[in-house]
Amino acid sequence: MFTFHQSGAFMHELTLPDDSPVIGELVSDVELPPHTVLAAILRDYRPIRPGRDDRFERGDELLFLTARAGEAALNEVPAIFTAIDEPPTESGVSAAGGAAELA
Repeated sequence: MFTFHQSGAFMHELTLPDDSPVIGELVSDVELPPHTVLAAILRDYRPIRPGRDDRFERGDELLFLTARAGEAALNEVPAIFTAIDEPPTESGVSAAGGAAELA
């Protein structure tokens, strides 16, 4: 993470994992936390200015800018772009049918 000294804004990066729930989704359909914008997508070694009609792809490197006012919501960004494991049921098996690891 990088912090701009004058504005106090944060720049942070996230690489989309293969199982990201947003792969194939339109950039415009993914709701980001307040005060956060997707500034660039790095794909195939090239920066792309994200447009409404662009779709997320596996391995995309996403570059975000978050204003100081949005600092409290920074932890929401990874949760939006990464797969969430289903909680195990009482039998120890996830609803998807696979064995779940209990903590």
